[in-house]
This record gives sequence, structure tokens and C-alpha cells, in this order.
Amino acid sequence: CGEVEKAQLLTLAPQTEAVVEESYTISVILENVRQGSCASGLVSWFALRQHAAFKEDFAFFPLHRQELIPPPGEGVYAFIALEKDTTTRRALLQIHQPEVANATNVERRMQQIFEESGKSVAAYCELDKLGYYHVWAANERGKKVRSSSATHFLLAEQAANQLNAAD
Repeated sequence: CGEVEKAQLLTLAPQTEAVVEESYTISVILENVRQGSCASGLVSWFALRQHAAFKEDFAFFPLHRQELIPPPGEGVYAFIALEKDTTTRRALLQIHQPEVANATNVERRMQQIFEESGKSVAAYCELDKLGYYHVWAANERGKKVRSSSATHFLLAEQAANQLNAAD
């Protein structure tokens, strides 16, 4: 997990010893937990589901993206196609959801804002049933904010200002 995830984890469970080691594979993390080198591990649920060994001896506790805010764009797949392949591009447009693109654009804009100042951020944005955008964001110090708007326009900037003010 990264520094932002570590900070969030420590605010959720202060008694937890969080080790930041992004180079660990899921196999290494599972083995460390199995051998008692650490009590628990924080991994991507998507990546963990792909790993057969997690079903053997482990209890798992998936966290909602609002509980432990992920890095921008986590959990969203993107198709890629060659620019000149218009047949494939037309087919993909049939499944494209502009509201998902707008939400991930808010997350990516948050990332750009914080990268400009050399900081990391976690951000998750969603569109509710009434058409309102909500973004949850956290920084390296574990501070979290939620910002909402009827439009995605300048929502990232609004949330970034709130997060900087909370620090």
C-alpha cells in the first residue's frame, strides 16, 4: 500500500502496524501473514480475487471505497483501440458511460492538482441516483473530505481546496 493508504488505515485502526512496501506481491503478503511476520495485509481486492491462495486460510474484509479511499482511477477499466480501428471504436461507444468518464476525470484532476505540489492523494468519485457527483478524498496525513455538486465542473478543485484547508 502507498503512503496515503497507510495514513487512512492508521486513522481507521490506530492499533494497526502498517508497513509501506509497494514492491510486495500478493504471494509475499499472504506468506508474511501466514508465517506471522505481520498480522494483516492491505491489498487490492481485485488483485486478491485473482489469487487462488487467498481462499485457503484467510479471512478477508473488503472495504468500501468510501472507507479506504483508493488511488484515482482504481476499479475502472478502460478499453483501448487503435485510432484507425473505427469499427472497434464505434462498438465501444455503445457501452461508453459519460457519467463514469466524468467521475474518473474528477479523480484524475485531483491527482494532477496534488502531483503539481509533489503530494499524493486518494480520490473516489461517484454519481448518485439524483444526478449529484460526490467525491471522497484523502491525503498523506490521513485527512479526509467529501465534496458534492450537481455538476462535475470544478468539483476536483473544490475538494482539493477542502483537503488543503483540513490539513
